[in-house]
Amino acid sequence: MSTLIVKNSNTPGKVPLTTDLQLGELAVNTADGKMYMKKSDNSVIQIGISNTQTNAIPWVRPSEWLTMPIIVDTDQKVAILMAIFPESNFVAFTISGAYTVDWGDGTAPQNFATGATAQYQYDYNVVSSPVTSFGYKQVIIQITPQAANNFTSLNFNVKNTTSNLQIYSSNFLDMIVAGQQIATLTFGNITPTPIRHSLLQNFKLWSNNITTGATSLFAYCTQLQNIDLWTNKITNFTSFFQNCNALQTIPLLNTSAGTNFTSMFQSCVSLITIPLLNTSAGTNFTSMFQSCGVLQIIPLLNTSAGTNFTSMFQSCGALQAIPLLLTGNGTNFTSMFQGCGALITIPLIDTGKGTTFTNMFYLCGRLQTIPLLNTSNGVTFGSGNIGMFNSCASLQSIPLLDTSKGTAFNGMFSNCSSLQSVPLLNTSNGTDFTFFLQNCISLTTVPLFNLGKGQNFLGMFAGCSSLASVPAFNTSSGTQFGFGGNGMFLNCISLTTIPLFDTTKSTNFYSMFQGCVSLASVPALNVGGTGITSSSAYTSMFSGCTSLSKISCTGWKFTFSVASCKLSGTALNEIYNNLATTSGQTITVSTNWGIATDDPTIATAKGWTVTGS
Repeated sequence: MSTLIVKNSNTPGKVPLTTDLQLGELAVNTADGKMYMKKSDNSVIQIGISNTQTNAIPWVRPSEWLTMPIIVDTDQKVAILMAIFPESNFVAFTISGAYTVDWGDGTAPQNFATGATAQYQYDYNVVSSPVTSFGYKQVIIQITPQAANNFTSLNFNVKNTTSNLQIYSSNFLDMIVAGQQIATLTFGNITPTPIRHSLLQNFKLWSNNITTGATSLFAYCTQLQNIDLWTNKITNFTSFFQNCNALQTIPLLNTSAGTNFTSMFQSCVSLITIPLLNTSAGTNFTSMFQSCGVLQIIPLLNTSAGTNFTSMFQSCGALQAIPLLLTGNGTNFTSMFQGCGALITIPLIDTGKGTTFTNMFYLCGRLQTIPLLNTSNGVTFGSGNIGMFNSCASLQSIPLLDTSKGTAFNGMFSNCSSLQSVPLLNTSNGTDFTFFLQNCISLTTVPLFNLGKGQNFLGMFAGCSSLASVPAFNTSSGTQFGFGGNGMFLNCISLTTIPLFDTTKSTNFYSMFQGCVSLASVPALNVGGTGITSSSAYTSMFSGCTSLSKISCTGWKFTFSVASCKLSGTALNEIYNNLATTSGQTITVSTNWGIATDDPTIATAKGWTVTGS
């Protein structure tokens, strides 16, 4: 028998690079049991799913629980199994439609008018059921409509009015709700008031008419594991299962009327699988699966009407692949895949209408390639210090994205430590380049970006330790070249020279060249423009520049230091000659080899104090 052996590795977590494979070639990771292939678009994809994927464990009703009454879908009835602890057992709810409550502890049933709140406090000693191994007794509450009445609205997110009660658990364990006239059901809540249903494990809902109150229906039902629901008229699924921490899977709900799926499964940290929900009418998918940390597979949901995909898969750390979702109407892709640390490739989703791409792939540490996404309408590619590809540590190259409308490029490639080149992106409308290429330690050159409208260059190349030079960018609109230890070239340890940037409008040079240990000279930058009004404007500007032998900057206004550089007496005198006339300011020149031959009187004649000479 012949044997077929393909390229392989026994290193756990190792994924082949595009350079490792030829077109159509296979590779196997024998430690992980995963197979990879190189596609015609030059990307490497995983084939199939690892057999280590966990299957959902079916929920089993505890044998010690009391048997629930038989209720069919044509009934109008509510049954609730409730745990009764030795102390403090409160319950309350409000129902529209006159109703009767059997509290299940042997006391007489009570009647309530429509819209009235029923509330009760149980006496542990009166409840006759045995104590379970879980440490509680049990009652079954049964609620039925009075003659000629129908249930139309149920609210179980009601706090008992007993004085000084704080937020508490309802102690509901199992629940059945039936009634075809029910239009509104209120149960969970994303805010911690007034109660939580933190012990509920099973819920059945039989009503075809619920249209309102479904928002946050099961939010923070942290022990919920099994559901049987009719949802065919619900339009808003916002936070429907949010923080259902024990939920591993759900049945195939009828979500065909749903338009808003915001946070539907957010923080369902045990969720393993999702059925193919009908999301064809959905427009908002914000945070739909955010923080579903063990979810590995997403079905091919119909998202063709979707406009907002913000954080849809954020922090889905086990997600290995994404289907080709229909995103052609999407405008906001902020943080869509943020924190998807296992994601290696993504399909060519349609982002043609997208305007905001901030943090889209932030912390996708294993992502190796990006397809040529249509970003022609993109305006925002970053915000604050975090951008579209921030911390994509395995990303080696970027396609020539259309960024012609972009204004904010903050942190766009920050911490892309494997990035070896960046194409000449159209940055002509960019105003903010804060941390644009920060800590791109493999980057040796950068193209001549159009920075003509750029105002903020804080940390733009900070930590680019392999960068030896930069082109003569147009920085004529620049106001921030450093601030608070975030200088434009902070810790660029291979940088030897700097072109003559236009810094006339600058307001700050704080740490601009700090840690540039190979920098030999700085040209005649204007450091005395009208925007320089802060006495800390030059703080640490040349700190750690131990190879610096010439500084030709002009217009110094405030105290600064060139200590521990490599300045000769002639170089120090040049600095003194370029000082503005002032008073009360100090220049520190200590530990420069030229302090024995410099002429500090040039500085003192202009009102400066020279220390270290």
